[in-house]
Amino acid sequence: MLRGRSTLRGRSTLSGRLTLRGRLTLRGFVDAAAWWGHREEVRRLAIEGMSCGHCVRAVAKALAKVPGVTRVCEVSLERGEAIVEGSATTEALVAAVREEGYEAREAG
Repeated sequence: MLRGRSTLRGRSTLSGRLTLRGRLTLRGFVDAAAWWGHREEVRRLAIEGMSCGHCVRAVAKALAKVPGVTRVCEVSLERGEAIVEGSATTEALVAAVREEGYEAREAG
């Protein structure tokens, strides 16, 4: 059950639709202004050298520490890939994985 107070402030356009130039906040949950209208980039990396669950965790931890990463969506041992969300560059992600001892490149 959601608890909290939500407020929506904006102004109407001539067409009658509500614009969200005003403030949208969901008090007690998240700061909606931080994500409203802002899209994070999703990057997919091909990773070689992972052979077990420990390898997956090591890669996920390394990717999560990269500045600009907002979420490590998945690190798959079976597919040999990682999916990361955020503003981090592919070069920074690849460097972090290589520092852990695995090979990485942008998946195409």
